Amino acid sequence: MGYAHHLPFLKGTFGTLGATLLYFLVYFTVGSELHIYFCLILFVIFTIVSYLTEPLAQSYLGNDDPPSFIIDEWAGFFGTILFLPPQINWIIYGFIAFRFFDIVKPPPLRRLEKIRGGIVWDDIGAAIYAGLTLQVVRYLITI
Repeated sequence: MGYAHHLPFLKGTFGTLGATLLYFLVYFTVGSELHIYFCLILFVIFTIVSYLTEPLAQSYLGNDDPPSFIIDEWAGFFGTILFLPPQINWIIYGFIAFRFFDIVKPPPLRRLEKIRGGIVWDDIGAAIYAGLTLQVVRYLITI
């Protein structure tokens, strides 16, 4: 996913930044009316590909949670912004919220790492936490 996996630190954050840049590239190319379809398709594709390639990455890189494996961050980012308004500020909030929940891993996210596909599922869980949190924020702003 670009060259983020070659960086010596913050690979997940830079990997998510790559997904954010992809989002903006497509957003400014096709417009906001296709936001939900675009995010849903990429969320599904990146989730499936990361789940299927996780065992290969673990074996090849010799690590249960290889820092260079960042496609799960892409799935998590697109899952986070899926139901957010297609506005730049909400996409940035989505980036921040996803990275927060992915790093902090509040319960039970850390437990998800123990199951098969766990390094993918903890990012999907972080996406759910981030997306729900931002929906609450949106609701509170409008009342």
